[in-house]
Amino acid sequence: MMRALRIPGLALAAAAAAVAVACGGSSEAEPPPATSAAKVEVRELPPMGLEESRAAIRAFEAATIDPHAAPRVTIPGECGGIGFESLEASVENADAIVIGRVSTIEFLFDGETQQLVRLEIEQVIRGDPRQLFVLNVSGGPRELDGSLVLTQHATNPLLLPGDRGLFLLQKMSLTAAYVPQGISGQYRFDADGRVTTVTGNPFAASIEKMSADSLVKKVRKLAG
Repeated sequence: MMRALRIPGLALAAAAAAVAVACGGSSEAEPPPATSAAKVEVRELPPMGLEESRAAIRAFEAATIDPHAAPRVTIPGECGGIGFESLEASVENADAIVIGRVSTIEFLFDGETQQLVRLEIEQVIRGDPRQLFVLNVSGGPRELDGSLVLTQHATNPLLLPGDRGLFLLQKMSLTAAYVPQGISGQYRFDADGRVTTVTGNPFAASIEKMSADSLVKKVRKLAG
């Protein structure tokens, strides 16, 4: 049975707990304060076992750590869903396309430590606007060198409450869950309207020259 971490004030709806895991309206949620920026280190790490992962999740929960301020370790290499070589192909193959803000997160272990992310939907470009969009992202709490950190993969970074962006999503075949479309499925917006992509996106240079509004207009046009 999976054990899920419920961060105080960020508990995910109970229905999300049944969502399977993959590696791979308007919102009032506030973005994290600038003063809570976390230190990020890049480092190779071996896989964790079940008991080690559960112990880290329990310790993280007991410590009531703000996930925005927790030190982060980025694991290099690929992890995530299917990615595509162009924005056109990414849009064509997306099952759902939404603009949203992360409202709640939850960590659990099911083969590896995972993050469940619930999006507050601001706009739907493709998909059912009544759908509860719950995403799966690989990564989460881990004890490292005597301290608790949050691990994430370079090509599939953690999403935290307040994060906002455009998401191209794939629906998992056996469940109702969605996963970001690998390296070509996440486009995060900062407070100034700039766009950032994830590591490995093959067309990042052209996307990061665009404003958030320009990217949304282009995706809407491509989605027809």
